[in-house]
Amino acid sequence: MRPRTRLLFVLCLALMAGLAGRAQTVLPTPLRIYAFANNLNDSQGGPALTAGGGTVGNGVYTFSANPGLTYTDTAFDPANYTIELSFSFQTLNSWKKIIDLANLGADAGLYSYNGKLQFYSPAISTSTDFTVNTSVDIVLTRDSSTQLVTGYVNGISVLSFTDSGNIAVAGTAGSPVIFFTDDHNTSQNEASAGAVNWIRLYNQPLSSTEVLALFQAGAPTAVPEPSTYGLLAAGLALLSFVRRRR
Repeated sequence: MRPRTRLLFVLCLALMAGLAGRAQTVLPTPLRIYAFANNLNDSQGGPALTAGGGTVGNGVYTFSANPGLTYTDTAFDPANYTIELSFSFQTLNSWKKIIDLANLGADAGLYSYNGKLQFYSPAISTSTDFTVNTSVDIVLTRDSSTQLVTGYVNGISVLSFTDSGNIAVAGTAGSPVIFFTDDHNTSQNEASAGAVNWIRLYNQPLSSTEVLALFQAGAPTAVPEPSTYGLLAAGLALLSFVRRRR
């Protein structure tokens, strides 16, 4: 085999091996996908989000402090779920509420606290997770069978706790999940303006492997599978060509 042919052969095998590794994690179908395509609709045909203010554009919803979004859906399991958000905040000092699960009636919930992800108050990240005006991918999961709650930043687990007090349970079926709006216990002073790129919800807790794959897949409008298989087909064609040249 000639040196150039040998190099092409090795590169082809490496390409196919990498693509095969990428294709191994098959994600479950989301219950709801909100991609903000100039509206607040769910691309799965479910209920639309309700906005307290703000502006929806092509792939983004921008909001001032507190006029966030409300999700109400009887099909959503309030105790066994995954919630993913891609968003940015304009300010990060002190607490800034991300997800409220108690209809604004309790201080518990998911926050940024001085740039660290925190579920108030049982668990907080040990590292700085947020940068002003920079999008970050946040995932919150709760497993009803173990009561384990886990928070992820850009595909990596940064906090977890056993939710024996059910503070991460979103009420009962049909109770609202509220985004970017602070509760009344702190006079709604713990909120930030910002922008959200998408929200995805699942009726099951994704595993750490699935959360990482979800982050790597990117925006809901990005569908990596066809390109993956297209590249794989190209690799196979190249391998066939190399073998014919031998």
